Amino acid sequence: MKKGQIIGEVMIFIIAAVVFLLIIGYGYKAINSLMDKQQQASLIEVKSSTQAVIDRMKQNYGSVDQFTMTAPSSVKEICFVSSKDSAFAVDTQALESYRPQVFREWSTGAKNLFLSPIESYDMPNVRVENGFCCVQSSKVSWRVEGKGAYVSIRPWELECNL
Repeated sequence: MKKGQIIGEVMIFIIAAVVFLLIIGYGYKAINSLMDKQQQASLIEVKSSTQAVIDRMKQNYGSVDQFTMTAPSSVKEICFVSSKDSAFAVDTQALESYRPQVFREWSTGAKNLFLSPIESYDMPNVRVENGFCCVQSSKVSWRVEGKGAYVSIRPWELECNL
């Protein structure tokens, strides 16, 4: 082999390696982008389906339904706090001591559904026994009872964690 051919082969391998790394980098970026969009779509689905159940059930006084909420796997805990528009008292001292971040967001705004650690939403016309309920799971079945102007909500099988 001639000296020029060896240098040419080395250059081909270097160019091939650079192209390979660019393809891998682009693929990684595209997959991460797709996963982020999937998570956002899942969060939108949780919000819209929860709001639909609340709107439907508050009109049906006395009726009870089981609603399964499935959040993205990055959600570690789901918390409901009685909405501020309800007359149902929230034990603010307990909420502040057990869930300080939830308390801060709830007390400064209208949000009362928390998908920790990523998102929170306003779900009006919700009352929760003891004022708030947190469940450490990304999938929870809720017992939703229509009360006319609002709904009462609590976990179907699990217990609320303080």
